[in-house]
Amino acid sequence: MVPIDNVLATQPKWDVFENNHFAMRKRLVGIFLKVANKLITRMRAGKRLKKIKHRFTVEKVYTRADAKRMVTEDWKTAQNMRFSDDATEESNIQNVKF
Repeated sequence: MVPIDNVLATQPKWDVFENNHFAMRKRLVGIFLKVANKLITRMRAGKRLKKIKHRFTVEKVYTRADAKRMVTEDWKTAQNMRFSDDATEESNIQNVKF
């Protein structure tokens, strides 16, 4: 048997703006995504910067004119690259390193 004549000292209340768990979770997820995207972007930029610096040392690029020369040569190499229809190892697109 359950007593049904109990009187509660305080009545339950529902306030829309108090402890809005969904909004708090959404805010935290937004903060996490913003920071994670920034971290991923910085990591990718760091990897690319290392590769660019390595290429500059290999190509002996010390000035802006040297950089322009290297980019022009690279562009010409990419434009002049030809592929034939035969299935030799040299013409396989998977063997080309960009």
